[in-house]
Amino acid sequence: MKKITLFIIAALITNYLLAQNTPSSSTINKNKAFLVLSAGPSIPVGIFSSTDINKTGAGYANLGYNVNLNAGYEITDRFGISGTFFYSRYNVNQKLINNLNSMFSISNTYSFETDHWQYGGIVLGPMTTINVMDNIKVDFKAMAGFARVNSPRIKISDAVTGEVLATSEDRWTDAFALQVGSNLRYNFASRYCAFVNVDYGFMKPKWKGSATEEDFIQEVGVLDFNIGIGTTF
Repeated sequence: MKKITLFIIAALITNYLLAQNTPSSSTINKNKAFLVLSAGPSIPVGIFSSTDINKTGAGYANLGYNVNLNAGYEITDRFGISGTFFYSRYNVNQKLINNLNSMFSISNTYSFETDHWQYGGIVLGPMTTINVMDNIKVDFKAMAGFARVNSPRIKISDAVTGEVLATSEDRWTDAFALQVGSNLRYNFASRYCAFVNVDYGFMKPKWKGSATEEDFIQEVGVLDFNIGIGTTF
C-alpha cells in the first residue's frame, strides 16, 4: 500500500509541474472520455511465478496473456476516473508435474496433468492525466475492485490406456483486486486513439477447504503489457 501511495504522490507532483510549464494548444483532442480494447502478454512475478517446491504458495505460473476493456473520463484537464474489465490466463509450469510425481512417487503407469490459472474482473479508481504534446496524453491510474479467480485442475490418468482415474474440482473464488499503472494515448483522429499500457496487478484469493482440507491461499502478482485501439468521445 505504501508503494501505491508513493506512486500517486509522484504522479500528482509531476502533473502539477507540467501544468505550470506546458502551454495549451488548440489542436489537442478535446474529447474527455475514451474506451479502448487492448491485449498483450502478462508476466507472473513474485511467489506466483515461483517453481520452488519448498516455498509455500509457489504458483508455478508461466507467461500468460491478458485482454482488457479500458475506459476513462477526464473530469478536469488533469484529473479523472478510470476503469478496466480484465481477463488473464496462465499455463502451469511443467515443474509442478515433476514435483507432484516426485512427491507422491507416481510410477510410469500413471501420469499427472494440469490446466491453467485464469481470472477476470473489474477495477475502478482515480486517474491523473498529462498532456505530453498535441494529441498525446499519459494517464496514471490506481484502481481497486473485484476478481473471480480459477485455480488449476489436477488430473491423474492411466499412462497406457489414457483413462482418467481422478480429477480435482474446478474451483473458483472471489478476491479483492488492486491495479496500478500508466498508459499512453495517441489521438490519431478526431474520434480514435492508439493505446499502450503497463500495469501491476495484485490479489490474494482464498479457496475454502473441505472437512479434510485446509483453506488454500494464493498470492497473485503480475505485470501486464497491452496495446490497443479505441474511441474517444
